[in-house]
Order: sequence, then C-alpha cells, then structure tokens
Amino acid sequence: MNSFDCRGRETRIRLVIEYEIIPVSHLPLLKGQKKYSAAKDIITKEYYCFSYKKKNTNDKPEIFVVGMHAAKHFLELLKHEPIPIFNILNYDINSAKEQKNKSISLVKEKWDLLARELYIVINIILMVWDANGGALSNILLEIRNNKEKKPDFKLIKSVNTIINSDRKIEL
Repeated sequence: MNSFDCRGRETRIRLVIEYEIIPVSHLPLLKGQKKYSAAKDIITKEYYCFSYKKKNTNDKPEIFVVGMHAAKHFLELLKHEPIPIFNILNYDINSAKEQKNKSISLVKEKWDLLARELYIVINIILMVWDANGGALSNILLEIRNNKEKKPDFKLIKSVNTIINSDRKIEL
C-alpha cells in the first residue's frame, strides 16, 4: 500500500505546491493484477508511477502510483503532457504514435539507444513483477531524466543485480 496519500483534489493541489512531483511511467496491469493507489483506490487497468520529494531538500525521490483519474489531475496541475502507455507487445519509444487520449508522442524526445533499451527492460520487469517503487523505479526515473545520455555502467549493473538476486529462476 502506498504511504503517500493523495486522495482528493485539494490534497493533490497542496502536494504539488509542497513536493517536486514528476511522472515516471504509464503502465498497464496484466490480467488479474491490481495495485493500491496512493489515492486510496484499487487500480485494475492502468496506472502512472510518479516520483516525489519535498521541495528544497536533498531527500532521495520516492515513488507512488495512482490510477488514471488522479494521474490526469496531477498532469494538469504539473502542466505536463501525458506519457504514452507502455505497450509490451508494440513499443518503440522513437516512433510511438499519438494515442486516443492525446498523449504526447515520444518522437519529439531524443533518446540514447541504450537508455531507451534499459527504459523498456525496466518497464517490462515492473509490469511483470507487479512491482511498486524501489530501486528499479529510481533507476527508471534517472534514465527518464537523462534520456539523451548513455546510462552509466553502474545503472546497467544495478538492474542486472536486481534481476539476478530478486528473481531466481529454478530450471
């Protein structure tokens, strides 16, 4: 369950004033998955991950997830274009088409090829593992914030270490 409470319009307005809030990812849920929203709802279809940290502090950003209603309100308050939903079966960050919900095309954004691949891999892992927050979300945020730069080797190594240590597969 999310500890970041953002239920209600007035609460979200106050949070945008007090916190640096950045949209990180827009993901679908797989069949049978559900998430608990920071807005105190149960999400069953798609959701946004946002990072947040108190303004004017050196705190490390944390992650919260919300359904589409709260996400649209946050995007409106932040004056931020929607992020296209991550489609695991048909995803090309450099040729994403305009979606029905008028989300921006990432064609306008320049991505380093390795950054793009790492972004895609992490989104797949977050979706399949049904993960919220944690180290992978922080790496995803760092990649998204520096999408034009080749990711540091330490980020790639961190992702590999997380995959290896957290999800052992028995053959």
